[in-house]
Amino acid sequence: MIKVLQKCDAILRLVAGADQGMTLLEIGRALRMHKATLSNILRTLQALGYLERDEARRYAIGASLAALANARRTADTLRDSAVEIVRALAEEVRETATISILRAGDRYLLAKSSADRSVEYRGDPVCRPTPYASATGRLLVACLDREGVALVLKKHGLPGPLWDGIKDRARFAAVLSEIRQRAQACLRDADGHAESVAVPIFGPDRRVLAALGVGVPSYRFKGRRRREIMAALEAAARRMETVLQMRMGESGKGR
Repeated sequence: MIKVLQKCDAILRLVAGADQGMTLLEIGRALRMHKATLSNILRTLQALGYLERDEARRYAIGASLAALANARRTADTLRDSAVEIVRALAEEVRETATISILRAGDRYLLAKSSADRSVEYRGDPVCRPTPYASATGRLLVACLDREGVALVLKKHGLPGPLWDGIKDRARFAAVLSEIRQRAQACLRDADGHAESVAVPIFGPDRRVLAALGVGVPSYRFKGRRRREIMAALEAAARRMETVLQMRMGESGKGR
């Protein structure tokens, strides 16, 4: 390992364990590090947001590092909760259920289950690059901010044949806006034999963390049956939000 990275790691671990923060002198004594070298590293870590310094010149863990830790914790909680929710939903509606997320413009599958468990997936997220070819992917793109949508377009271009022949940005923006307003995305396969629908899963801060979807043969997705599936899908999404809020709150108390 590069020595400067080892020093950064040692500094961050030391400061993270200090309730009241630490001064440059205290860190230097604890790590037996040269003052000039330590000062340069501390300035860099502060500029990156990994450390913060108060008026008493005491260093503490900064917002950027806390955000990275929170993102990891959120991802772990989301993955663990996804398996439970997807399995229960699939059994309730007797159809295939999935939960997906977006990472850097690509869609990742978190969990998938069918009523008889003939199709079941749990584990590390699996990349399904284009988000356009699934209801969960479409919903997630619609819930991105402007920069997020720009990244998707940079990586995948406009949907074209993957999504209703969309080939211009104005129409793409209009379709995304409609999905956001409905808080629901739908997709029918090319031969019309199957349909899928997805709804958002919100985190405690009301940002969309994932999309929960159900895939159904078209002949079973009508009338009362359709209403029952949609009600179950919405209820499952709300249950997962409650689980996330509880688990993330519990993990936050332990910090």
